[in-house]
Amino acid sequence: MGEMYDEFVEFIQNSDVKDKVDIKFIDVMEDSLDGYDAVKTMLEKGYGMPLTAVNGRLRFYGGISNEMFYEEIKKHL
Repeated sequence: MGEMYDEFVEFIQNSDVKDKVDIKFIDVMEDSLDGYDAVKTMLEKGYGMPLTAVNGRLRFYGGISNEMFYEEIKKHL
């Protein structure tokens, strides 16, 4: 997952939204999920990783292209 995240960060850093977004990676195997109840629920239900949120709301699960995620970000700016 870390590699996908790194690629996404690079993609965003090379885009027009780079100064308008904060990106955070949570390792569900190592980081505490306290405060991430929706993530816990989705994992318990078997949703695939990565789980992706925009403005704190889960929007995607499983694989997603950087372009699709970028378009979703643009909708919320």
